[in-house]
Amino acid sequence: PKLQFELALAYWTADMPDATYETLNRLIEVAGPDNAPFYIQTGDKFLSMQAWPPAAILYLQAVKSHAVKGRVPPELLAPFHEAVYKSAERSEALRVLPLDEILRVDEPILLVLKARYAFFTKDFEQAYLHLDELKKLRPDMHEAILLEAEFNSFDGKSEQARTLLIPLASDRSAPEWIRIFAEEIMKRLR
Repeated sequence: PKLQFELALAYWTADMPDATYETLNRLIEVAGPDNAPFYIQTGDKFLSMQAWPPAAILYLQAVKSHAVKGRVPPELLAPFHEAVYKSAERSEALRVLPLDEILRVDEPILLVLKARYAFFTKDFEQAYLHLDELKKLRPDMHEAILLEAEFNSFDGKSEQARTLLIPLASDRSAPEWIRIFAEEIMKRLR
């Protein structure tokens, strides 16, 4: 697994995303389903490089391993959610992320991914449908609030965005990446 990981990193660094994803599939085959510490460590490395889809793929393996045993620890959910959330900005996100596997372990973050991806691909109707579905399922989810605020900011609804972002940016129960992202969006508001 370590060699496959190093190869995947090299492909990503060389801007060869498809080769990266193929290598990650081999890595997962070799590493097996019960290797959560390895998946977290390798996910962390990709996360530090802002390589969102590879990080999401690796964290998902760890999430699945923990989900089988019962509960996914919050310190794993936060980077997994960040990687999935930010993966939506990449054109290949829905093609390379195993959507059915994400659905089985974390339906709300899958809805976030689909909504944000639709928004970035200018399928606004679909984006808002997924957001509405998410808000019905988990209205209190920090990522749902952030997503709605982000949509508002792009739609020129600065006041509605601020109304959501100000409490989110100061909410100590929200993961740090969400508070930082909320502050970044606020800085861009007119």
